Amino acid sequence: DEARRFAAFEALTVSEREILPEYRYEAWAAEALEHVRRLRRELALRLASEEAASERWDSVLEVIRPCVEEDPLDEEAFLLLVRSLVALGRRAAARRAESRLRRLLADELGLEPTEETVRELRALGLVGRP
Repeated sequence: DEARRFAAFEALTVSEREILPEYRYEAWAAEALEHVRRLRRELALRLASEEAASERWDSVLEVIRPCVEEDPLDEEAFLLLVRSLVALGRRAAARRAESRLRRLLADELGLEPTEETVRELRALGLVGRP
């Protein structure tokens, strides 16, 4: 419902604020900060998926962009980003995102995108058929 949706957006907004900025480099804070980061990612992915299911593509972009910026190798977040760009008619931006993901995966990890990612990109018409 709309109240739950609003609460999720609010929680995501609050979670994006820097937590414990004066202690961010302290070892004891690292675990807590990583936990908050994981929770924020889970919330963002869930919310973006719900927004996508309702075809609220601008909202998907708003929610998922910070996830992709924080971890550009996160293929799950990347796919939500690309789906929303294609749905909004921004194919050139989707192709740039696809090229960036491939480059980062190759350069940083020596990997190709997963089969699931490649299938989704094919379904969106962003890569050719095998």
